[in-house]
Amino acid sequence: MKKILNEWRRYLNEFKMDDKYQDIDAVVGTNVDAQSVIQAEIDKQMKMNIGGRPINPIFLSNSIQEQDIPEFLDNVSDYKEGEKILDGLVQVPLTVNLSAHMMILRQIDKGSATIYAPQLNAFMEESADYVKNYDKIVATVDHNMRVMQDFYQWLTNSSYLRIMKALALYTGHNVETIRNPSKFDPDRSMKSIFDKDFFLVTDRSGVKENHFNVQKLNKKYQFLIEWILPTFDFHFSDTRESLESIVSLKNYKKFTKQQLLGGSTLGPALEEFRSSEEFKKRYNFYMIFITRWKPILDKMRKFSYIEPTQEDYQESKSIIQAMCTAPDKGREIYRGMTLDVNAISELIGINPLKLEDYMAAGEIIDFDTVKPFIFDFGVVSSCSTDYNVAYDFAMPFRGSNEKEGVMFRGDAKRGVYLGAYSAYPEEYEFLTSGRMKITKVVLRPGKPKSIFDFYCEQV
Repeated sequence: MKKILNEWRRYLNEFKMDDKYQDIDAVVGTNVDAQSVIQAEIDKQMKMNIGGRPINPIFLSNSIQEQDIPEFLDNVSDYKEGEKILDGLVQVPLTVNLSAHMMILRQIDKGSATIYAPQLNAFMEESADYVKNYDKIVATVDHNMRVMQDFYQWLTNSSYLRIMKALALYTGHNVETIRNPSKFDPDRSMKSIFDKDFFLVTDRSGVKENHFNVQKLNKKYQFLIEWILPTFDFHFSDTRESLESIVSLKNYKKFTKQQLLGGSTLGPALEEFRSSEEFKKRYNFYMIFITRWKPILDKMRKFSYIEPTQEDYQESKSIIQAMCTAPDKGREIYRGMTLDVNAISELIGINPLKLEDYMAAGEIIDFDTVKPFIFDFGVVSSCSTDYNVAYDFAMPFRGSNEKEGVMFRGDAKRGVYLGAYSAYPEEYEFLTSGRMKITKVVLRPGKPKSIFDFYCEQV
């Protein structure tokens, strides 16, 4: 009898069903409507772009019918016209650093104690090439300024600028405007649309690489960036009266007296230099810069400080929505979020307890969906072409720890890749819209948690 009992116990232990599956029929029905639960989560997450920043509601309603950004610009903008205008720029035949000369003039005007005799002698003795080649350089720079005047007139009314505004507002616009979307107050303090990085490139370190500057429109603009614009930005931002005082060496006698140069040969040398033909040509060169070139440069500089208007947001909305419906080549895009495990279970028809066991096993598993599930991603949806960018957004710390990370992924049929035309190019942002059908679900083990890839087709 004892032997029979032992065999019976062994049989029970060997074939015993795990407690959590004993009443499996009662657990299969989770009373979860996967369609509505997942759609609600999509609606909530779609209010943020791929990097987690809130999207202004003005971009999220009522699509319109109308690629890579250059392709989109080819089709709907006049940027080729601006590119052609900038083709007229000519390299300035200048090697002497105008900025260094201007700095010495400024120090003399202020009576600086940091100018030493060798430095001052070199400044006076150097035959500047903007003096030797005066006529040629002035003619060249005058030509470039006429080109820039034409470009300014074009840019002010161009569809290219309107598209650049739309991209800048969508990808990096003012958070205060988002928090208070019902009212637009022009008196509220708002940052520039381009965050001081559109026409004059203020960040020259190369760390922030985007297309919100004219250098990206035409490489010939580099001529101005390397010479005229840095000189203007650092040394010609004074008032005209102040600049005239500086370049005329009006205060040179005060400088020589303060520097105790009166009894040395350096003081008379500076006075003689001020009366020389060399200095007169330098003075004329600076004054031509101030009177003829500074006005257009001042206008161009203001493109770095464009505050958004209500009309800008309205027009940008139409442009962004047109981008979302433009045909695409079919690159793979990703959008991460989190979902309750019960909704995922209903989607693939697997008991949630079994699904948790699958997740714990750490294996890649393919699932079919129990029926066609189609979800609406709205008129503007921000995705990424980089899996890792979207994966960060799918991690449970973005929401409740009780939720699991999911990744919507598929080949885009419509939309536009922003890339470097975003205020945050490191997000590899892709704009799209409309409905997606889930075709299969793949459980991937993971880094550090498992994630469910939802493979989709745009419909």
